[in-house]
Amino acid sequence: MPQRVYRFRDLKAAGVPFTRKHITAMEKKGKFPQHFNITEFSVGWVAGEVDAWVESKIRSRAAVPEAAARNPSAPHRNTSAPVRSAGASDPRPGRRAAAQAAR
Repeated sequence: MPQRVYRFRDLKAAGVPFTRKHITAMEKKGKFPQHFNITEFSVGWVAGEVDAWVESKIRSRAAVPEAAARNPSAPHRNTSAPVRSAGASDPRPGRRAAAQAAR
């Protein structure tokens, strides 16, 4: 049976929501299946490899909560934005002078 090929426009329907740039970066890091040249100006991905990659992401999702439950002291990822005050440590030029003038 011939293998199916995904073009870039087919990847979203296959469960890959990334941009071309992000996919290229992931390919270079070995974190996404490598594309191949169909013609001089078009590329494709082996559908079975992409489908297996999507399945592996789904399976790894289920493994994450189990690992966190076993190790409650695992570091928590802080997603809040840093809070900066105007002053000597403020990297923005002119802010220190404006803060002192307001006092």
